[in-house]
Amino acid sequence: MAQDGKCKDTRCGGLGGVVRDGNGQSEAASELKVDNVISPEHAEMLLTKMAVEFCVELYLEGDNIIG
Repeated sequence: MAQDGKCKDTRCGGLGGVVRDGNGQSEAASELKVDNVISPEHAEMLLTKMAVEFCVELYLEGDNIIG
């Protein structure tokens, strides 16, 4: 989770991830601003949820880079 000084008191932050192929080349990326993050564990849970939703979306769109 990325957090800067502006978000420290408001509990906001940013989540992001990159999908890479077997050669390490970037295939897709996503980012999300989040509010009311209460702990690092909460941020990790939100990131995991975002990653699953993102992969499902890629798969359903036909960009079947998952497998």
